[in-house]
Amino acid sequence: MSRREKIRKNERFRRKYEKLFYDRILKALVSQVKAFTSDIKTSGFAVAQSRMQTTLINANIGPVIQRLYLVAGKAKAGEVYQRLRKESRQQKNMGFNATWTQQILDYFGLFLMDKVVVPITATTRKMIEDKIAVMIQEGRSIEWLVQQVETSQFLAWRARMIARTESNRAINFGANMGAQQTGFATWKEWVAVHDNRTRHSHIELDTQKIDMNQEFLPGLAYPGDPNGAPDQTINCRCHLEYSIKRDANGKPIMGAGRTYTVSRRQSRTAQRLINMLNNQ
Repeated sequence: MSRREKIRKNERFRRKYEKLFYDRILKALVSQVKAFTSDIKTSGFAVAQSRMQTTLINANIGPVIQRLYLVAGKAKAGEVYQRLRKESRQQKNMGFNATWTQQILDYFGLFLMDKVVVPITATTRKMIEDKIAVMIQEGRSIEWLVQQVETSQFLAWRARMIARTESNRAINFGANMGAQQTGFATWKEWVAVHDNRTRHSHIELDTQKIDMNQEFLPGLAYPGDPNGAPDQTINCRCHLEYSIKRDANGKPIMGAGRTYTVSRRQSRTAQRLINMLNNQ
C-alpha cells in the first residue's frame, strides 16, 4: 500500500468516527448552554451568572468523549494488532477487548478528564462571558443574550472541531495499544496529510521513524497526544504507521511498548467524578 493510500485509509477511518460522534458532541455542548439559560429563566440573570461555573459542569460531554475512545480506540487497536501479527507471520490472534477497555478507561482518568473535558467546559463558559460583555456594552436585553447563546453557530463549529480532534486522538491511542499488545519491539513513523491545513511542524515530522517509546516533540508521543501543546494537537489529522523491529537474521525482536496506567486511588477518583457527572 502506497503512502497516499495509507493516508486515505486513515482519513476514511477517522471521518467515520468524526461523523458518528458529531451529533452527540453537539448535543452535549447545547445542553451546557441550556443549563445556563434555564438558570436565567428560573433564578434570574445575576444568580445564573454568579454560579455559571458550577452550572456548566456537564453531565454529557465526559461520557460522550469516553464512549468515542472506547469505540474508535478499540477498533483501531484491533486493526493494528492484526496487521503486525500478520507481518510477523505469527497470526494467532488473542482476545484483548477487556484489556483495551481498561487501558482506555485508565487513559481517560489519567489525561482526558483534565485535559479534554474540563477545557471544553471552560471554552463554553468563555463564549457565554463574551456574549455577556457584548450585552452590557451594547445595552442588549437578557432575551437577546439567551437567543445568542442558544442559536450560536459557534457551537456547531466547536462540535466539529472536537469530533475531529478527539476521533483522531482516539484512533492514534488505539493504534499505540494495538502495537504494544503484539509483544514486539516496534518503530513508529509519522504520516502527515499534505495540504494547506497541516501544520508546518507536522510536515517536518512527516516520514520520521522513531522507537515506540520515544517522543516526536516534547510531550508528543503520537498525533493528538494530550501531553502535547494544544497548538500541536487541536484539529490534527496525522497518524502513525507501525512496523516491527527485526534482528540481523530478519526475525522479529520482542519488546514492550509504553503503557498508561493509573493507581487504584486515581482510578477510583476519576470514576467517582464520571459517576457524579452522569447522575447530575
